[in-house]
Amino acid sequence: VGAGTPNGAYHIQPFGLATTLMLFRDGEAWFDSMRTLDRTQRAPDGAIYAIENGDVVKLGADDAATIVASCAEFAGGVCPDLEFAGVDGAGHVHMAIKGLPDLHVLDPSTGGYRDVALPGGLVIEAVATGPLNTLVLANDPARNDARSLWLLPDGGDQLLRFASLLSSPSQFSPVRVLTDHAGTLHVIENGKLSRVVPL
Repeated sequence: VGAGTPNGAYHIQPFGLATTLMLFRDGEAWFDSMRTLDRTQRAPDGAIYAIENGDVVKLGADDAATIVASCAEFAGGVCPDLEFAGVDGAGHVHMAIKGLPDLHVLDPSTGGYRDVALPGGLVIEAVATGPLNTLVLANDPARNDARSLWLLPDGGDQLLRFASLLSSPSQFSPVRVLTDHAGTLHVIENGKLSRVVPL
């Protein structure tokens, strides 16, 4: 997993190393950054968030980290499996752990989280956030991992069913949800664009 930073540096986390290797902008060699910077995410206002040393941080122009919130409530405080989905139009950071039923929404101004749970026995497979909506790909272990898409409107507290998918993980049908630079949400199935979620 790689991470880009405000000053143009790039961090990678090689397998087996505790800290990241860093390449400066226009640099020619990687060196030990002595940091554990990972999973950067750019907000619509240009702010960049990341995970470092078990905390969600905001990076300054010089890449200095300001702690926004702790990962203590996720996976023992280190957040190894926590994925950033994106930042919504209100500046809230959306995140989730694959295989669990809750979407976590962080308000950086307060450091507080709110959780939005999928209904029934559904669990999260993938998630992406745009300025107006968060798109969740869920599967249902009780129904042969049947897949469905759910929307969380910006500021909402309830996920709304958007569509069902015919493919399932057991059929080796890769599905990705992602956000483009304009904030439009896309669903990619088997390498092809299958749905666009309008703003």
